[in-house]
Amino acid sequence: MTQETEQPKAKAKAKAKRRIGRGRLVLYLLTTLLALVAIALVTNALLQSSRQSPASPAEPLSFDEDAAIERLAAAVRLPTIAVDDLADFRGEPFLGLHDLLLRSYPCVHRVAKREVVADYSLLYTWAGSEPALAPGLLIAHSDVVPVEDPSAWSHPPFAGEVADGRIWGRGAHDDKAGIIVLFEAAEALCNAGFAPSRTLYFAIGHDEETRGQGAHAIATLLAERDVHADFVLDEGLMITDDILPGLDVPLALIGVAEKGFVTVELVVELADGHSSMPPPQSAIGILAAGLARLEAKPFGLDLRPPMRDMLDTVAPEMPFGRRLALSNLWLLQPLVIRSLAATDRTRSFLHTTTAITVMHGGIKENVLPRRVHALVNFRILPGDTIEEVIERTREVIDDPRIKISIHETSPPSEPSAIADTNSPAYIALAQAIRAVRPEVIVSPALMIAHTDSTQYADIVDNTYRFRPIHLSADEIASIHGSNERVRRDALLDGVRIYAEFIRRVAGTKNSTP
Repeated sequence: MTQETEQPKAKAKAKAKRRIGRGRLVLYLLTTLLALVAIALVTNALLQSSRQSPASPAEPLSFDEDAAIERLAAAVRLPTIAVDDLADFRGEPFLGLHDLLLRSYPCVHRVAKREVVADYSLLYTWAGSEPALAPGLLIAHSDVVPVEDPSAWSHPPFAGEVADGRIWGRGAHDDKAGIIVLFEAAEALCNAGFAPSRTLYFAIGHDEETRGQGAHAIATLLAERDVHADFVLDEGLMITDDILPGLDVPLALIGVAEKGFVTVELVVELADGHSSMPPPQSAIGILAAGLARLEAKPFGLDLRPPMRDMLDTVAPEMPFGRRLALSNLWLLQPLVIRSLAATDRTRSFLHTTTAITVMHGGIKENVLPRRVHALVNFRILPGDTIEEVIERTREVIDDPRIKISIHETSPPSEPSAIADTNSPAYIALAQAIRAVRPEVIVSPALMIAHTDSTQYADIVDNTYRFRPIHLSADEIASIHGSNERVRRDALLDGVRIYAEFIRRVAGTKNSTP
């Protein structure tokens, strides 16, 4: 072999060696990078410490447990039904509930000023001993949604039956349980000689499920009196189980923000006529196609506050594998979003939801309808706006024949501000929950439904949405559905938590029993 032929081969071998060397270097660097990422992931997970502050044990609370159960049952028997058409409104059951409160809680009615607002709503003022302290506002509502099919209930919806350790009926949780736990707690504290340091307002609206005019009237009255509250505690989330895979203890979710709310009306109007001579597209067909496009293109999923804060809070309580994912959202957020989006129960926390709730059109099988309409309800994620929802709806439907407007029966509202989780009120509530139920994990969360608390936004610093009642997934599903119910022990613990919260947020050294 000549020198001329050996030189190219040597050069090729050298070049190959350099390629192999570079490949090994790249592989080494990638391996090192992956190792560093793995170390960072594991380190982040291991460094997570519990965010659950230890709480001192709850003070003993003396109250008649059987009487509390019966009072909720009695409240359920009053059909305080919300109606869209005021011509159908029946005021007698609401006045009956007023009378029930008067008869059942004499001590509260001795120490607190009672006012009837907007005919059927109630405002109580329990004056505090320290006027300089900003007051607290504790609210609930007395109306309930209608029952569509009473035969679907295992216990009649307005019988207020107590069976199998549960109180059954429409409003057993939403929200007559909220009224009862508040008044039972206040009555027990009052009987024990408790006097609040800060003034406490109890506000009971009568039309939360429709217009919210009762709460609006109360909020307007308080604003006229220059009342500005430190906090509102309203209905909302609760203590529940199995909402997050891997968390094997109950989770108390305190709503520190609320989704916005808007209902959009879609209308198509065409010439009516005989069904034997239909146009290429009917009004119903046009509207149905638009609705199908809207439903097929939901809002994108995102992990925003306060949902991200919730995951940060529960991460240290999780088994290591799930803690690893939740502690490293900077890298694994898409994986976490995919996991949460797997169920309706958690997907709704991740985006503005679209729900087609009403569709009307047509009067007879052989008549082409002149006008058809549908209602689409959006629950708006913090960070989105009503204007953006309307604009996106127009873009997705993309049909000028479909007229789009805001349906005003239920006033729209933007997503709420996010309340402070370091405020004394939030800390007092978290500690009260764990004082009564020390095994429970407490976390901030997003309230996905609409509440009366939005009516008070201008006169309060922080709003928290939480009922101190433990509900299973099936019991949560019964709210606004069939067989609404509350367990006896859950209601009684709710009374104890509410009383402990009042002690901690409005107690003084001299007044705490």
